[in-house]
Amino acid sequence: GAYPKISMREGYSKVIEPTTWKSSFEITQEMVEDAKIGKVRSRANIFTTSYNRTREKFAASLIAGGLATSVKFGGKSYSTAGADGVSLFSTAHPSVTKKSLTQSNRFKGAFSTETLDAVQEKMQMFTDDDGNLLNVAPDTIIIPNVGSLKRAVLAAVGSDLDPNSANNALNFQCGLWNVIVWPYLPSTLGGKPYFLMMDSQFKDNYECLPWLDRVPLSVRSDIDPNTDANVIKGRARFGAGFNNWRCIAVCGEGVEGTALTA
Repeated sequence: GAYPKISMREGYSKVIEPTTWKSSFEITQEMVEDAKIGKVRSRANIFTTSYNRTREKFAASLIAGGLATSVKFGGKSYSTAGADGVSLFSTAHPSVTKKSLTQSNRFKGAFSTETLDAVQEKMQMFTDDDGNLLNVAPDTIIIPNVGSLKRAVLAAVGSDLDPNSANNALNFQCGLWNVIVWPYLPSTLGGKPYFLMMDSQFKDNYECLPWLDRVPLSVRSDIDPNTDANVIKGRARFGAGFNNWRCIAVCGEGVEGTALTA
């Protein structure tokens, strides 16, 4: 018989608006004449650190703001909604083809080995808009710089035996995870600790959390005619947004989300 014809429907789309970063520093004639190399190097380091720090803070603000549909940064509002029009972390992500299908990547629960197992299971059951299993395989845990949370997470994923008892039960979570401590994330959500779980390969393959360097950092220098100082100026435009939510999930005791069942 004839080959069956399968049509494809375009999914949700997302527009990313870049933000502009600008900064400058100056090298005076006296600094050059007196060979103040240390000061020159220090000012250049502060300049580049400011650029990189702004990028980190911008990305962390968007991720942490993913519980809502927008976030304020530098006095401006940026969208934290996914391509489906709801917040990055939502209990009701809609389907473009099946109106009755909704999915959640926002869960409520304090961190424990059982919670880790449950969130991992939920992500592994994510489907596409038609309900087909996607085989999402989370491999990354992202947490803020909180000592007690770091200890709990590393204890849960770093031991090959059950970390909660003296028995010899196999801990199947050992060796599965890349743990990232991101100091720019807020310490709590809803006043309680939380963690993010992500499939880094799915994120890249499906361009889930795109980062756009609209204009890479460009640096130029001018001589100020009034002071004869060499003024170094830098400018860049970059943006970020959320396209496909399925690569990431959030879970926390203070997060208003889907309850995890044992």
